[in-house]
Amino acid sequence: MTQDSTTQQGRRGFLKSMGGAAAGGLLAPWGLNLATLTDAVAAEGDDYKALVCLFLDGGNDAFNTVVGYDTVQHARYAAIRGTGSNPIAITRNALADTVLTPRTARADGLQFALHPQMRGLTQLFNQGHAAVLFNVGPLIVPLTRQQALSGDPRVSVPPKLFSHNDQRSTAQS
Repeated sequence: MTQDSTTQQGRRGFLKSMGGAAAGGLLAPWGLNLATLTDAVAAEGDDYKALVCLFLDGGNDAFNTVVGYDTVQHARYAAIRGTGSNPIAITRNALADTVLTPRTARADGLQFALHPQMRGLTQLFNQGHAAVLFNVGPLIVPLTRQQALSGDPRVSVPPKLFSHNDQRSTAQS
């Protein structure tokens, strides 16, 4: 065996031997947390609710996940997302099956729909078992890109606002 293959074999053997121990060490806290959940599951009553947050770590096009459906908002969306030879806007007709119908209609008349492939989540929302939470993030006040870049000390800007990794860490914490 050459020096390189011996070193690689040693690394593989080490990783294999540590795999079980590492997995056990990583899963032990998870198992303990599951044990504490049994009390919540066993609780009597039919008003149990769970908060499930989906953190889509990249790859999510939020503007094609929750789309303005009323005619004014959809027209704005389509103008931004494009309707030319290579559009990324979802047509209003394609959204018809995923229109969100909240228990109380919005006073401003705004309507939203989910991406056409999210029919299951639409059904959960329309049954009152899911919600959409808009504008989650570290901003304190609404802000334009020009305001953020201006350096004006009167404008409150979160640290490292244009760093995806830093904003992801902020969201996770």
